[in-house]
Amino acid sequence: MIPPIYLLTLQQMNYLYQLPIIERSVKHLLDTSQFLNVLFVVQNSLDPLGDLDHLIDEIYKTVSRTIPTNLVSFNDSIPIELPEIDATESTLILYSYVAKDFPDRRRREDIARFIEHCQNRSKVLLVTRLEEMNCNFEGFLKQIWYDELIDMTVLELSPSKRSITMNVHRYNPFANVYDRSPYTPTLDWFPNKMTDLHGHPFRATVLEREGYINLTVDSRDYPVSYKGPDVKLLRTLARIMNFTIVMQPNNDALTSLMDGDLDIIIPKLPLFPDQRFDLLDHTLPFEYEKWCPVVPITYQVNAIETRAFAAIIANIVILLAFWAVSALLRFERRLWQPLKIFGILIAASVSMRPGRTLERIVFFLVVLASTVYSANLYVDLTSVTMADTMETEYKSYEDLDESGLTPVVLHMIFNVTFFTDDQAFNSLKRKAIADEDMDDCTEVLSRYRNVTCFMELRGINALIYSQARRNTATMKVCRNLCYAEPHATYFLRKHSPFRGKFDAIISRLEAAGIRKKWHYDFVGKFFPKKGRPVKRNLYESSLVWNLVYIGVIGFLASIVAFFCEILVYRAHKRRKNRA
Repeated sequence: MIPPIYLLTLQQMNYLYQLPIIERSVKHLLDTSQFLNVLFVVQNSLDPLGDLDHLIDEIYKTVSRTIPTNLVSFNDSIPIELPEIDATESTLILYSYVAKDFPDRRRREDIARFIEHCQNRSKVLLVTRLEEMNCNFEGFLKQIWYDELIDMTVLELSPSKRSITMNVHRYNPFANVYDRSPYTPTLDWFPNKMTDLHGHPFRATVLEREGYINLTVDSRDYPVSYKGPDVKLLRTLARIMNFTIVMQPNNDALTSLMDGDLDIIIPKLPLFPDQRFDLLDHTLPFEYEKWCPVVPITYQVNAIETRAFAAIIANIVILLAFWAVSALLRFERRLWQPLKIFGILIAASVSMRPGRTLERIVFFLVVLASTVYSANLYVDLTSVTMADTMETEYKSYEDLDESGLTPVVLHMIFNVTFFTDDQAFNSLKRKAIADEDMDDCTEVLSRYRNVTCFMELRGINALIYSQARRNTATMKVCRNLCYAEPHATYFLRKHSPFRGKFDAIISRLEAAGIRKKWHYDFVGKFFPKKGRPVKRNLYESSLVWNLVYIGVIGFLASIVAFFCEILVYRAHKRRKNRA
């Protein structure tokens, strides 16, 4: 919000008689406004001051006794190079202008330049020593409005020695109303003019940003159709504050904002450390963004999978352990063959009839082991192969650098992207290229798979999920390599008078969860609403079907083994009868 101004005008007369009234009005100003300190500024074009010197000293004493005060003094003109001013948003600036005539255009510009130099949000202008009577301050207030000094109040004292009449001058630039009324002790020094902007034209533009805005522009780059949570916010601000949205072309929007041709850029943008952002204003940041590298989905094939060999060796060791126990205890060799032991372990149909007690105990242990072992073995058979194919994973920036992928970074943030102490990350800068449109980067990534795009997480998720719905997944995010989490904010032009009101409204919408609801409503339009299995390995069959195949084949093999055993048993019986 641009600084509120309080202008106190004193006619040349008996200042000592007016001093108690002046002190009372200044004391009223300090008591009714919440300021932490005061910057008392004196600009003097008279020499000598005479009684005015005493008047300014008394006003300074009144202020300094009430609140911590610093003093700055100038001569007739303000220098081009201004000193460093210690002023914050809680600082009140009392500007004492001591001159013979009404301030001309140059002096008005000097006053406005000093106030803007303070980078402050609450300021007061105190004008003294004017010989003119019943001054009309409409032109002066309109000129100050051109410099975005929105809240200014003029307190004019009459020249009568017997009685003092004080008039208050105000100007509302949004309603274009100049008001002059008598001063009252209940005066609201700085009325909030942002409650109703009376249809004031508010210049905005919308930028294309994946995951934030759905935008369509015409041949002149004017936004025609635009939807998204940030658009809803802009329309809510317009409805609450009663301003009219005037859409501007979005080509070179940042430069237009710095030149003052725009009031706001939609949607919110990341607040990276950039010198150009010092020429802009912005709202309070209410959330973070996450920036990560996006890589193509590629696969690496391991010719020899060690897990498969480990499973085979484990099976052999367990089988030989039970077979060795049966041999040491001298069980019947015909029943305790390795093939039958393996059949028991995998829960296959095996013909065994243990007779001795010890033999039954070992047989029970084998069956007990098979209840756990067979289930695990089936799982291994469906997931472990001799030659494994899996997605390529990048565990560090060194892996990303050695992959041969060319990093592509948004040109606006190319330098700040690699502003880090991580040498592995900085080594990517040597082969990185800057691009003005990251949509081109994702298109090249999907088609040729030879680049990695450094992008914001929400935007790339929108692309990935839209590809998943079409079963054409070509990219993924390296979440373990995310390199920045900047604030997200709405950029305004420098010294925007709307910032304070915007912050208050956005804070309430954020606290109520309305902005988050808008986001989820918008996300649901292009993100899948239900979780869908995404094939992360195109060469691996489904686990369920593998289990079905194993179960059917195992059942058929058991039936065949059963009939084979019957045939072998009958053949053995016939041979025995003949003998």
